[in-house]
Amino acid sequence: MNKFPKIALFLSSFWLILLFLFNKHYVDTLEAVESWFVAKGLIYYKDFAAYHFPLGKIVMIPIHHLTSWNFATIPIIGLFIGLSTLLLIYYFGKRFLSQKGTVAALLFFSFLYWYTATQILYYHTQLLQFFLMGAIFLYFSLDQSKQKLSKFKIFFLGVLLSLTELTQQLASVTILFFTILVIILTLQRSSSRYEFAKNITIFLLGGFIPLLILSIYFYLNNAFSDFYKWNIPYYLTYAHSPTAGIIPTDKLLIVYAPVALLILIIVSASKKLKIDLTLACLAITTLPVIIFGVFHWYHVTYALPILTLCFGRVFSTTSSKLISIAKHTLLTILTISLIFIIIPWHLSQKGQPSLMIYNDIQPGDGMYEAVLWTKTNTSENSRFMVIGNSLFYVRSNRLPASRPNKGIVYAWEPFNEVKKELIAKPPDYWVIAHPYLRRMIPDYKKDYMVNFINQQLNNCYKQEYKNIGWEIWGKDITKKCS
Repeated sequence: MNKFPKIALFLSSFWLILLFLFNKHYVDTLEAVESWFVAKGLIYYKDFAAYHFPLGKIVMIPIHHLTSWNFATIPIIGLFIGLSTLLLIYYFGKRFLSQKGTVAALLFFSFLYWYTATQILYYHTQLLQFFLMGAIFLYFSLDQSKQKLSKFKIFFLGVLLSLTELTQQLASVTILFFTILVIILTLQRSSSRYEFAKNITIFLLGGFIPLLILSIYFYLNNAFSDFYKWNIPYYLTYAHSPTAGIIPTDKLLIVYAPVALLILIIVSASKKLKIDLTLACLAITTLPVIIFGVFHWYHVTYALPILTLCFGRVFSTTSSKLISIAKHTLLTILTISLIFIIIPWHLSQKGQPSLMIYNDIQPGDGMYEAVLWTKTNTSENSRFMVIGNSLFYVRSNRLPASRPNKGIVYAWEPFNEVKKELIAKPPDYWVIAHPYLRRMIPDYKKDYMVNFINQQLNNCYKQEYKNIGWEIWGKDITKKCS
């Protein structure tokens, strides 16, 4: 029986690697482009638009440099993070789950890891997930230990939670709740008010240091106000925008089913276990952002370690016959989901084993030809505005003209402010991918954005290049812009 968790770890790792080899590889274009902007000397938030804390993208810059911006390496990072998180789950299981629960947790995580990533094989949500899993493991190690609280572990827990937050604001509610848990733990395990104050100070210091380093960087680059504006006040506005798509309630019910069953076990149990209560509450804290913010399926990636541990706890708990029936029902539902939803989805993404990036430019496509024209017919000092795949900037080696630089609708809000910025720093060239432009009205109801773009093109620019799907417009000195 002792060997089963190790076998499950091997099979889960093999599953992640197998899917990595045969799934088509896509990258998060925003991560790649923003990392490139920074490498070219631009400052986050001040010189180009960005709306999340930057840690998950900044860590990629050295890797991009070493590989000369060969994006084929990016999915490998996603695989490495997945395997590392699996290992953390395995060690968590050895301490806080039964062997059956550890096996269940490892399989649950591995089946959903790439599926929740939705084709993008490295996204900063995956790094967030890894930091969060590390923080959970460390917290329970402190909570379940009979020894005196380790100052180093308290400090490192603060660092991990800070790194999680600075990777992306998505985890804010969970981290706030996590901080309350740490305060309660410290209060319970401190022998005096002085020791409590000392432990909390050490914890907060650990959390403050990563933020301080970033803040100093932005302050020295005269961009601290931009760093604050586009990560806190603006993000709150963005988080209350209409959903980006229909929420797949049925799929969410499936992945959150372990939480519901764990809550049922807690309610029915005569002895309430703190670890079960804590994991159930942590799982609940993931719901507000996932459901009530702008919905993207890959946001579930952030909650996946918590849901995984809930699943493991469900199968680590001995309970009544009714709960046993519920467990088997849950297992049946998840097995059916694997057979009829998850595996078919992976088969639909199947490609030949290679490191090819499917959303990068490829010889023969419209973007590739437009990039070639740009390199030949424009100066490297020319400034651009791309309404299309933002990788155009990287592959053409051209920088944006103004802080707004992408054809993403939420990046153009508040529109009146963005409009002023674009007029104040007009690009030398507009690059238009018509599929992107056409979506703005039926999908996002942004007809005023399309009208503004068309007005700028007709009043100030002339078309200099066109192929199927792509146009490039350059400034027309014979026209009087208004």
